[in-house]
Amino acid sequence: MIKTKNRNFTSYLALFWLVFWLFNGLDKFLYQTDMGVLTWYGKDRGWQFLTYITNMELSANLVGPILWFAGIWEVAISLFFAIFLWLQIFSKNRNLNIYNAALKISLLTFTGFCAFDIVVGDRAELLEHSIYIGIAGVSYLISYIERMMRPSG
Repeated sequence: MIKTKNRNFTSYLALFWLVFWLFNGLDKFLYQTDMGVLTWYGKDRGWQFLTYITNMELSANLVGPILWFAGIWEVAISLFFAIFLWLQIFSKNRNLNIYNAALKISLLTFTGFCAFDIVVGDRAELLEHSIYIGIAGVSYLISYIERMMRPSG
């Protein structure tokens, strides 16, 4: 078996997922917000979801609450990855339970997004969310391989 000195790709992947979920969640609240140093441009999910909701003949008043819920949910997912990294750095806790739970929540979230994409007929978003399901799966496989390579004892 190949021996490596630095087998903490899982921590880097956790950092990726932390930033991914945090910034995607914040994007729901900060779209086109001038923050002084920079303007957060992001993606106009309001217009996008208004199109979905009106095409489904639902009330346009649902757009705000849907985006708020999604934003809060995504920021909450990022906190799982933040807790995992905190434990990795400050307590040297090598337990992957929090990381694995965060990945499972990510997979369920992307599955929900995919279901919504199918209902509203947005194939581009469906492709994007499906790719993220694959990336989450690869993230899990990498952490599993690292755990198997870790010397016992």
